[in-house]
Amino acid sequence: MPTRPDSTPLRLPSSRLLALALWRAGTDADLLVDDVPLHRALWWLGGARADELYAAPLPAWDYGVVGKWTRLQERHAELEEAARDVVAWHTMAEAAESRPYEDSDRSLSPPPLLLGARCRAIAAGPDPQNPPLSDGCAGPIWVQRLRHIEHLHATIFSVLDHHGPAPQSTQGPFGYALRALSAALADVLPTARYLERLWARRGGTVSQWERAHLPPALREHVVALECIVNNSCLLAFELVLGPDEKY
Repeated sequence: MPTRPDSTPLRLPSSRLLALALWRAGTDADLLVDDVPLHRALWWLGGARADELYAAPLPAWDYGVVGKWTRLQERHAELEEAARDVVAWHTMAEAAESRPYEDSDRSLSPPPLLLGARCRAIAAGPDPQNPPLSDGCAGPIWVQRLRHIEHLHATIFSVLDHHGPAPQSTQGPFGYALRALSAALADVLPTARYLERLWARRGGTVSQWERAHLPPALREHVVALECIVNNSCLLAFELVLGPDEKY
């Protein structure tokens, strides 16, 4: 094994091998590295293009990083499996994390996992406010979930209007919570109404329509609002019931 002058074994991480495979994938498809589908790295990691991985030209080795491409090639066999495992792990993790935002009827294949999108998801970290949905859930489709939010807002508005702008002090916290919830839901109402009109004259499958009209950011917003509604229900339970009625 190559050694540094101090005789400490030189360790080249599998990430260097994966980086080279992703560079190859981007160069081959003329894509920016952010837009490279992560799975394409496997074409050069034991796949159909494996023989071309170290073909010239190679990218410049990063300045200040110990090693070089020839040394990486010498250790390719022991690093390849770990590099492939990285791709597999992130693919499965992305599938699990994106499940709450998937198409309602799952009739289309998921969009490809892009390297840049995965890196940004890791940098953002997990969102504890977005609980995963059950596997195989045949629940309401996205436009129905938006319609439910619209109806819920109308109900809350009617309750607040009935009790007037200044609830009694004993009901004050509950009233303030309802007003805060109403304001949060109101933000998505124009979008919900617009999508309902589009849905009425839709064509194609449910997933095709959802891919065209419900981007990931909107799906995340809907899930976040549903989480706020659930938490508000728990708060209402605590505020309305007396200590002897809770259990």
